[in-house]
Order: sequence, then C-alpha cells, then structure tokens
Amino acid sequence: PFQVSNFSSRGPTKEGLIKPDAIMFGEDIVMASSISDTATVAKSGTSFATPLTSAMAIIYHEGVYRQALVTRQLVELPPGEMYFITMGELIDAYLPLLCVKPEGVAAGKDYDYGYGLPYGPFVAQAVGVRPAIDIGAMLTPVVAIAMLGIMTTTMAKAFR
Repeated sequence: PFQVSNFSSRGPTKEGLIKPDAIMFGEDIVMASSISDTATVAKSGTSFATPLTSAMAIIYHEGVYRQALVTRQLVELPPGEMYFITMGELIDAYLPLLCVKPEGVAAGKDYDYGYGLPYGPFVAQAVGVRPAIDIGAMLTPVVAIAMLGIMTTTMAKAFR
C-alpha cells in the first residue's frame, strides 16, 4: 500500500513547501462499471484518492466537533477567547497523529509520503468512536441462557 504512484506529485512546491501533506490509495481502485449491474473495473488517479482522504477528514472533524476530544492544544487561551487557526496549522498539528508510514521511512513530513497514509483506526481512536452496542455487556447473559438451554436439553433427553 505504500508504493507512491509515478503520476503522483512530489514536493517541494515552487514556494518551497513540503508537499504532499499525506498519501492515499489512488491506483487500481475497483469500482462499479456501467457495463452491467454486477460489472467492476479498476481505475487510477487522484480523483479516487481525494474522496477517501476527505471522508476520513470529515469523520475526524465530526468526532472532534461533537465530542470535543482533541487532546492536544495548540495554544493556551483564556476561556471565551477565540483563536483562528489556518488550515496549514491544523494539518501540521493533527495529521501526524493520524498517519502511518512504511518501515524504514523517516518520521515527519517528507517530499514522497508527506506525513504518511491516514489510517482509519487512528482516526476512530482520536475521535473516541465507540461501538453502537456494547456486545460485552450482552454476551454474559446470552452465554448463560445458551448454557442453560444446552443443559436443559441434555437433562430432558436423559429422563426420556
């Protein structure tokens, strides 16, 4: 997953900025085809990487907004005081916490991988996503009922 496509742009920019900010899957993405209802086709390009990255960014933003779980503050501010932050500051502050890089590649932002590949489980962990249903709390009574059913069935057969 860490092969950077040959058609992918690399940094630095003309202004000397380190780009890209991150990488995402964008080559040989399997998708629905217009040939039939069940046909698929593999396509490549940034048109496929951008929606995946945007989806993770939206999930992260929603989670942070709804749950206020950002654990890293950029500045100390008195309560009630507003602080405007640029997109670059947001990217540099939070994107490194959500990305992974291949083994052997230096940590930090570079011209080939940026901060790395945004990793869904890191995004979910950062915003405190919890399962909708706590299966652990349900599992104990279900197992107990199942065991009771097995024992009752076995005992009923023994008395016949």
